[in-house]
Formats: sequence, C-alpha cells, structure tokens
Amino acid sequence: SRFYDFLVANPAVLEVSNWRGLAMFGEPIMEAALETLKGAGYSLKEAGRTWELVSNLAYAQARVLNDISRAGPMLAQAADASQSGPLSKLYVAGSNKNPREHLAETLHWIIAALPRPRS
Repeated sequence: SRFYDFLVANPAVLEVSNWRGLAMFGEPIMEAALETLKGAGYSLKEAGRTWELVSNLAYAQARVLNDISRAGPMLAQAADASQSGPLSKLYVAGSNKNPREHLAETLHWIIAALPRPRS
C-alpha cells in the first residue's frame, strides 16, 4: 500500500513516460516484497509474479482515482451509470467507496487466495 500511497500523492508519475523516478522509489519496495515472499517459502518466480500483480493493481487503482478526480463529478456519475448489468450494479453498490480501503480489501483477498508455498 506504500506504493499506492506514493502514486496517489504524486499523480504526475502516472503521466510520465520516463519511469526512472518511479523505479528508484519502487525498487526498494519490490526488493522488500521479494525478500519477504522468498522468506515465506515462495520461489523467486512466484514472488516476482506476486509483486507484479500487487504493484500493477496499486498502479491501476491510483490511475483510476487520479483520472476520476481530474475529470470531476461528471465522470464519476457516468461511471456509476455505465454499470448496466444487474451483477455489475450489485458489485459496485457493495464495494467499498474509499479507494485505499478498497485496495487493502482486494490485497487481503489476493493474499488469502495465493497458493501456499512448497516446502
């Protein structure tokens, strides 16, 4: 969630084509995540895939939040109205509206769903 917080606090990062600054910030977090997952028994490949999933999710959610905030309430209303299917409407209605809490809930779900490491 530190990666997500960084992206939300620095929305300009979402717009740049040179990712050097983001890499400088994200690499220590990635290294810590890989070390933690390897220490828990995951292979480096499994740990790397998990990091990719989590960091991509954090980036995507920060990007959506940034895009909606820049577009104003009209886009948020249009996004709510575009959920025309009954299951989509139920899912959106039951989702946590706080973006950071929603991300945390999703990450907890992912962690619970991860296959247990092989010993």
